[in-house]
Amino acid sequence: MPVAAAHGDLTTWNVLDGDEPGVVDWEGAQTAAPPLVDLPYLLVDSRLVRIGGDDRLAAFQACFPAGGAVELRAGTLELDPEVALLSFHACWLGHALDEQRRGIDGPFRAIIRELVRRSAA
Repeated sequence: MPVAAAHGDLTTWNVLDGDEPGVVDWEGAQTAAPPLVDLPYLLVDSRLVRIGGDDRLAAFQACFPAGGAVELRAGTLELDPEVALLSFHACWLGHALDEQRRGIDGPFRAIIRELVRRSAA
């Protein structure tokens, strides 16, 4: 399986725009992670910024409707569907594990429950 570097917490707050765009807050970075593992989280966070509010589960559901295929692409890079799905799940599992370690039953654990619900349907 291919691997790539990952930010680990790529939200709109960590992306700087302007004359010199950049990404900050690399403390959770990994040198070898599933490819594009940061992308689903960034998309959901971008939706929250656009619509306002803090309902991450609703933003997840809007970005990734049940029954939809997971396709992760960056430029000309197209991932094998199985690798894309693994990267997609790795994104949410990593954040849910962080919540569990902190003793929080937060939005990422709710997303995991949603994914389990979908797989059982």
